[in-house]
Amino acid sequence: MQILQISDSTEEVLQALHEWVCLSVEQSIEALVVFDKSLAAEVQNAKGEVNELALDAENHLANRLTAEAPNRLAAFRFESEIVEFLKRVYYFAKRIAKTKAEEEMA
Repeated sequence: MQILQISDSTEEVLQALHEWVCLSVEQSIEALVVFDKSLAAEVQNAKGEVNELALDAENHLANRLTAEAPNRLAAFRFESEIVEFLKRVYYFAKRIAKTKAEEEMA
């Protein structure tokens, strides 16, 4: 079994993306529970910020490929999957928010 170490700088960029995605999930759920269209709009409007943080993370990971670290390729693959999973979670939070916004208009 391989143990992969994530660098502090990588953890920092992944954490920033994770926090925005978690906030979006919380807001989309709250928008459904309390019927708040403005919260749903906030989730949808976060797309630019989430995409920017994801791109920053991807660029950071690509630059780290040259680092002198054991199992660098395996770590890159794992870290890249984290970014993709977080983007997917945001996509679903955004879809929930969009559904709420569409319900309000109907």
